[in-house]
Amino acid sequence: MQEVASDLQIPRPRRRRQSPTERWLRRGAVLLVLSGGCAVLLFQLSHTLQNLGLFAGATVPLDLQVLPEAIVDSQYLPRPELARGEQLVALEAAMHKLTQQPRLRSGFLFFDPATGAYAQMAADESFSAASVIKVPVLVELMRQVDGGSVRLDEVLTLKAAHKGGGSGWLQYRPNGTRMSVLAVATLMIIRSDNTATNMIIDRLGGAAYLNEQFRRWGLRRTVINAPLPDLEGTNTTSPGDLALLMSELDRGELTSPQGRTVAYGLMGRTRIGSLLPMGLGPGARILHKTGDIGKMVGDVGVVTTPDGRRYLATALVERPHNDRRANQLIAKLSQAFYHVFANTHRLGTVPRKT
Repeated sequence: MQEVASDLQIPRPRRRRQSPTERWLRRGAVLLVLSGGCAVLLFQLSHTLQNLGLFAGATVPLDLQVLPEAIVDSQYLPRPELARGEQLVALEAAMHKLTQQPRLRSGFLFFDPATGAYAQMAADESFSAASVIKVPVLVELMRQVDGGSVRLDEVLTLKAAHKGGGSGWLQYRPNGTRMSVLAVATLMIIRSDNTATNMIIDRLGGAAYLNEQFRRWGLRRTVINAPLPDLEGTNTTSPGDLALLMSELDRGELTSPQGRTVAYGLMGRTRIGSLLPMGLGPGARILHKTGDIGKMVGDVGVVTTPDGRRYLATALVERPHNDRRANQLIAKLSQAFYHVFANTHRLGTVPRKT
């Protein structure tokens, strides 16, 4: 019996042949399941990367896509720096000698963006900013105009909280006075109107927000601590910060070309003709912004020589109350650099005496 059983072959049920349509439907179902699993994995992975700061959506502004220091070596984090080249030692020494005056504390940085050549003194030290703080405020205004969050034809309303003494006539206008953003910014730069500046700062998001933006640009000493006019000099900056700011603006790294044109247009109409302009030769042009309070005077700008070459200039001097030697010193520093720059084909090469 066993032997018979061992020889028996139990027939297997024959499988029905699938039609081509059924085979493709089956394969599609398998692919659908697999793709669904991959989608879930990709979603979980992207969510994890977003939490770590390694992935940013296309709607996030580029300058907000900052990698956290916890997961990135600090040496690879963006650290904006002025692209300095040759240090003009002899010229710098002559300029240092000009600053050796009792009770004046001076800092300056003159920089040729074409070659990187520069002369400096106390460039990274903090100084009272006075009205030169209005330059980084202007740059942030142009950035927000570029981004569409502010319009130049937008109307601002003067409030009592905006009013500050010192420079400008907007402080004497009644509360509720309405002016366009461009008109207020024009007063801020051309007339150095402190009330106008407070209106712009308020519209841009306040001092704390602006200070955060300044840090993003690499400005280490530029801080708004008080509304304008800040006669105590608590708002701060440095020659290096101002030179870096003007360099970034000049290279188009902070604003669009249109925004830079508006900013330069306003700085080119500054009404103050002393300080840096006093040291320039015939045919030279400058766009700049000055600052002047009892304890400090300063100037920052871009100088263009008659042959079209340009350099960045910034000088800050803290002084006894309203000491005019500080004003004269900035004019002398400007003259010393301009003379060498304008009479040298390539900065760093001393021209021959004739």
